[in-house]
Amino acid sequence: MKHSSSLLLALVVSASSAYSQQSPKSALALRAGVATLQGEATSNNLFGSIGPEVGLFYSYSMKNEQWAATAEMTHSMVNTSLDFTADGSNSNFETQVAQTYFGIGIRHILNSSINEFKPYTGQFLPYIGIGVGATKTSNDIDLDTDKLGGYTLHQQSTVDFTASAEFGFIIVLSKHWAIDAYTGGRTASTDSWDGFSGSGDGNDWLIHGGLGLQYHF
Repeated sequence: MKHSSSLLLALVVSASSAYSQQSPKSALALRAGVATLQGEATSNNLFGSIGPEVGLFYSYSMKNEQWAATAEMTHSMVNTSLDFTADGSNSNFETQVAQTYFGIGIRHILNSSINEFKPYTGQFLPYIGIGVGATKTSNDIDLDTDKLGGYTLHQQSTVDFTASAEFGFIIVLSKHWAIDAYTGGRTASTDSWDGFSGSGDGNDWLIHGGLGLQYHF
């Protein structure tokens, strides 16, 4: 009986030790950064429309830890400004655009050492990622017309299917904490995210970047 109890205790200790040596599979990051829109309202002044962005980013590492499934919720606010000509004079119109994004995707870490070593302080993990999702975009345009200097105004909220891509890097602080630096963009089959359409057939883009604090568990 004593031998059996000792064997059971040894198995429990061994299993607990093996579990404690495993790298955490899940990570949740609080992100904060800036965003800008590329469209009619920003074609000549991309960086003049920069606004704040906050989000939550979840990832789950697969058996090959270079790959991870991801989910994201992000809210961005951008100030846009449109220069146009009306009645022979140059004019300017400004609006604020808010966009909320929900998406899923996949991430690939370019440093294969993540499969060889447990996370260690200072470990550098560059990555690329792609995703799909949906955006809800709205603006504060409030005019009695839907035309302005040859442009069409879009005064309503829209929901669009979206494709996204990003790249960045993770710096490991400890087994459970890391810093995430990211940049990327997303687009949809629409020309109205900035509140205006009518200049060419190109789709609008939201470009963003920032830092995140990750907790691995």
